[in-house]
Amino acid sequence: MSWFTRMLRRGEHPDRRERACTHVNLTARWDNSEDVGNSAKASGYACIACGDMFKPEEVEALGGPPAV
Repeated sequence: MSWFTRMLRRGEHPDRRERACTHVNLTARWDNSEDVGNSAKASGYACIACGDMFKPEEVEALGGPPAV
């Protein structure tokens, strides 16, 4: 690992531990611009913390969509 890479903290760091994301910060995604704001028409949800994408059915299993 080069000095410059370590300074910018890019790449895998040997001391970095993998943490499980709780998927608390979910943002709705829509396919059509007319549907924006209507949570019933959301095509999916993105986790802000880890970037994972979820289908609406999966979000229901996680505890439901976030309150707006």
